[in-house]
Amino acid sequence: MKQFTFSLERIQNYKEQILSKEKVSLTHLTNQERDLEEQIECLITQKETTWSVLQKKQIEGIMVSELQSYQFILQNMTHQLIELNQSIILKQKEIAEQKKVVLALYQELSGLDKLETKQRNEHKVSQQKAWELEVSEQIVRGMHDKKV
Repeated sequence: MKQFTFSLERIQNYKEQILSKEKVSLTHLTNQERDLEEQIECLITQKETTWSVLQKKQIEGIMVSELQSYQFILQNMTHQLIELNQSIILKQKEIAEQKKVVLALYQELSGLDKLETKQRNEHKVSQQKAWELEVSEQIVRGMHDKKV
């Protein structure tokens, strides 16, 4: 009896390798997004702390040059937050595109898996029919041998 071999196995393996690479790329992008979010959280905390220190110093009395320094620092933090938020938006777009790539590869592999299952089942049916035919021929030969 002939053993089953999937005719598109090499393509299936290749697609699986590509899918693995694309999933790694998606994970990398997701990690980058998380890093950006952590930077934002850290910067917000720093900004709140700086703002609290500035308010305390204003109550106690602060020199104009020191006030200007704090205002510059706070403005700089605000600009950094804006840039980080824009970076997150771009990263989210990259992630959405990468998810589309991964999903398309999953669908292709799913189609190949279904085709392999179908071919495997057809092979089993064919093998079963061949086996049944062989048994029938042996029975007929056995009956024929008894008559002779």
